[in-house]
Amino acid sequence: MIPSLPSRRPSSGRVLIWGLCCALLSGHCQGDIGQDGRISLLVAVPLTQNNEHVDPGWMHMASAVLAMDHFNTRNSSVVPELRQYRDCPIQFDPHNITVMDTGTNSHLAMEHLTRLVRQGYVPDAIAGPYNDLPALELSSFATGLKVPIVSHRASNYNLVRPVQHPYFTQLNPDLYGQMAFLGRYLVALENRSNYIAVVHGLDDATLQRVEILKGVLWAQYGIDTVRTFSYLSPATPMEGSLNRDIATALQGVNDSGYRTIIWMTAHTDADVVEMGTAAGNLGLDQGHHLWVVPGGVEITYFIYNVLYRAAKEAGTEESWWKFLQGAAYLRLVDRFQALAASGDDAFNQTLHSQNASFVQRLRELNPIPNYFDKVWDPQVMQSTFPPDDIFQQITYPLPGSSFMYDAVMAIGIGACNAAALVSSVTNNDTTTITTTSITGDALLEGIQSAHFTGASGEVRFHNLQGNPGSRNGSTVYYGISNLLPFGIDVNDTSQLAEESAFYHPDTREFVHVNPFYYADGTTHPPLPLRNTPDQNYLSRGIRAVGLTLFGIATGAVFVSVVFITVYRKHRIIVASQPPLLYLLCLGSAVLSLDILLSSFDESYGWTDDMLDKACLAIPWMDTMGHLMVYCALFTKLWRVQRVLQFKRRQIKVSQVMWPAAVLILAAIIILAVWSATGDHGWERTIIDPTTGESIGSCHMGQIAMFVIPLTIVNFIPTLLTLVMAWKTHDVDDLYSESKWIFPLILVQFQVILVGAPVMVLLHNLSTDGYFIGSALMTFTFPITNMGLICLPKMVAVINDGKSRDSVVSRGSRANGRVSGLSYNNDTNYNINATTNYEVSVADPTNRSSNPSACLPSTVDDPGAWINTSADNTPQSAPPNAAVPVPLPDTKMQIVTMH
Repeated sequence: MIPSLPSRRPSSGRVLIWGLCCALLSGHCQGDIGQDGRISLLVAVPLTQNNEHVDPGWMHMASAVLAMDHFNTRNSSVVPELRQYRDCPIQFDPHNITVMDTGTNSHLAMEHLTRLVRQGYVPDAIAGPYNDLPALELSSFATGLKVPIVSHRASNYNLVRPVQHPYFTQLNPDLYGQMAFLGRYLVALENRSNYIAVVHGLDDATLQRVEILKGVLWAQYGIDTVRTFSYLSPATPMEGSLNRDIATALQGVNDSGYRTIIWMTAHTDADVVEMGTAAGNLGLDQGHHLWVVPGGVEITYFIYNVLYRAAKEAGTEESWWKFLQGAAYLRLVDRFQALAASGDDAFNQTLHSQNASFVQRLRELNPIPNYFDKVWDPQVMQSTFPPDDIFQQITYPLPGSSFMYDAVMAIGIGACNAAALVSSVTNNDTTTITTTSITGDALLEGIQSAHFTGASGEVRFHNLQGNPGSRNGSTVYYGISNLLPFGIDVNDTSQLAEESAFYHPDTREFVHVNPFYYADGTTHPPLPLRNTPDQNYLSRGIRAVGLTLFGIATGAVFVSVVFITVYRKHRIIVASQPPLLYLLCLGSAVLSLDILLSSFDESYGWTDDMLDKACLAIPWMDTMGHLMVYCALFTKLWRVQRVLQFKRRQIKVSQVMWPAAVLILAAIIILAVWSATGDHGWERTIIDPTTGESIGSCHMGQIAMFVIPLTIVNFIPTLLTLVMAWKTHDVDDLYSESKWIFPLILVQFQVILVGAPVMVLLHNLSTDGYFIGSALMTFTFPITNMGLICLPKMVAVINDGKSRDSVVSRGSRANGRVSGLSYNNDTNYNINATTNYEVSVADPTNRSSNPSACLPSTVDDPGAWINTSADNTPQSAPPNAAVPVPLPDTKMQIVTMH
């Protein structure tokens, strides 16, 4: 046992000196622990609120006195680490302890401390207070005095910032710790980790909590779908605040569709009725939403001063309170509350063993005369209150008691740590601590380096955010209360806020003590996490229109292929080179597939993987289809153009296909590289963060890197076709489609010119609009291909023989005759020239079996002929064929006679 220390009350001269120093604010007033090792302690507790007595203060005072007794006697029943400090000479001076009433939300603390300092009393340390406003004021005063202050509860984040409050330390975790637990609870609640709506007031303390919550949820749990909706509390009316009221904030929540609502406010009692009324009007109290209230006050205060009082004043007939039915109330709890079921909390047991002498000391320390004359429970009213056996009558201490006990203990252990740093002498492997004067800075460092197991759990400072005066948030207990269980009326206070579970920091698990009944009467939180937002799926009517266009386009291609196949030996089809017509039809069919691939989304049962593949196929279809069409047209015209040069040599399709092969190979390489990058696929984009409205579309990734070269590759055959059409524009329609190719390219170019900007505007604006626009653009290409290339040939085949006069001329001045090239036995080709030259007439009897089998290719090579027969087999010229050999500058004319 350590002997009690004599009193160290200040003398009258010292009182005068301290009073003058502090009254003049000289800045030299500070509390230091003297060489005798006695700590002068100021205990700051809330004994009143608005001139009315409140519950927690006297129990917090009792906890502080108990902690001083245990430290002075090194009683390790609650704090086992006290055994390590038996040789420490530090003790609390029992005759120099002052208890001060701070109130809950007033300036009493500042007034009382100023009065004490003017009287010459400067404590070595301050234990408390319990509320934010007194904590802010006392911390500022303590900074000027250089006196460490250890609060047993505070929530203002500025308090733990060393730049603003360098001498402040708190026993409860700061807002980071509290908000981290809120995130842990949401994740544990069947992974309710998305679509969080935070409805909050605009007071400074609440804004701090909201910002820290958003940061913690993202940094620690990856929760980024958090939206905040602020309002001005009715307790703080401001001019022009009509658009910032509670109803407007909840309307935003309703529009967002989020079903997890966190309510934060510093004015719960003033806001609760209006909040409930607005929630009822919007249908947010029908059991589809989970309301979470992170408690900044004790649950008993919330029940009696918020719910019960509001029910009495507003009445229950309007059912304003139903939004809290099934709501969760989260709060920091004392260790003895979490271990209530087991009953093995050492602090609670020790407090229950206190006798009448301990109670008498509390009466003497209480600074308010006749404080205990007002009794909270008339049933325990006695001539003297509290009665001598008050601690035997109560079941549990009031909330915050264990934190006050640890606050005082932290000051004592911190003083021992500081004394060890100031002076230590080592003798025979044992350390004997002697003391010199311990400054406030040294005591502060010792307090914040303390590490022990206290009444509230493991006490350790320096949290993860680097605040040295903030307790580590992972070392405390939390409670989850069923604020208003299903089926319970708000007037039945005995069943309000039923404890559901506690979080144990040692096991990091939730220990359930009672079922949690949600608003629907079940034990499962409401699902889904949000109202189903508008996904802008492709409507079935618009899809049907698109598929109809696809059917028409593919039908036209199918009819053309069938017609070409049926009439493949007809002279007109033979002259049109069927293999290249088939290639043109294939390209048109491939282009049509774009409509089909674009007509699916998630609403039609396609998975993201299936949609990714469809998106990947679209650029392949576009590019390869376009190349097939225009390479076929260019190759066809180029072959005709080479034939009309009248060179006597064989012109096979393979001889003019090499440009098409090169272009298609280049396109395949570019598309393959694009596909290999993986930076493309189906993507659903949120277009309204408030409502969650989204739109699905194909995301093409680094589109510019690939679209530009693909555009160049696609443009080359189009340009070549245009050039070749111009060179063969005066060739018979039987061989050249020049007069149809010009309007074909013009129409398709206009469609791209007009449609592309419209598609860009509609891309993330309207699914139906984008689809129908894209379908119409795509539909135009195969239809124009079939309508302007294949349809004229079909009409010509059907009308063949009805009209026999047709002339396509190259030049117009010539006189000459070449026979042997007629389509029937009695018709000859007439080839005339403006310059005289000699020709011989072929034997009419020596003709090919195919009337159009032999056509002179060029005048430079009389041995070259092109075969235009159905089997595409090269044939030589007839033996008696006359070959015209024009003189220089000769202009030729081919006259076809039917």
